[in-house]
Amino acid sequence: MRIFVAVSLDAAARSEIRDWIATMRPLGSPSIRWVEPAGLHVTISFLGEVKPAQIEIAREAIESAARSLQAFDLELAGIGTFPSQGRLRVIWIGCGRGTRQLTGLHECIGESLAAAGFQPDRSRFQPHVTVGRVKGPIDERVQATLSDATFCATDPVRVSCVKLLESQLHADGPRYSELATIQLSPPTH
Repeated sequence: MRIFVAVSLDAAARSEIRDWIATMRPLGSPSIRWVEPAGLHVTISFLGEVKPAQIEIAREAIESAARSLQAFDLELAGIGTFPSQGRLRVIWIGCGRGTRQLTGLHECIGESLAAAGFQPDRSRFQPHVTVGRVKGPIDERVQATLSDATFCATDPVRVSCVKLLESQLHADGPRYSELATIQLSPPTH
């Protein structure tokens, strides 16, 4: 099983991103495969291939970390690509306010998973929502339009839980199955 930890987006954020993608579709690049709204999320930690028997261990480790973390608001803003130069592979929407808490969530869950025996996710954490995958060359007009594109969600996303998801790769893109939802602690004011 190929699993990861993620923050899901609420319906309002998914709708706004869907509308933004609709403005980009007329670019008509067959090399860009846009992500369906149901698949939009922020990856917190990628665990990779694990045995089914390890799912409960992962859930417990995430739950242990989540007890010490409070719910927060996350602003979605900005457009970027991976890599930033050269042949693009991923088009993403970035995170604004709440990024510090999201980074803390990534670190705390990563430490808890490592303590439970999982390989740490060594990639540099850059919180984002993947909105498109580039499968081939795109022309300069499309690249220029993406460079000039902007996005800022109207309302922040309330991050009150994380999800343990399984990713199944298919020819038309990944499909995600929820394995567990783990609540964060309520914020104290």
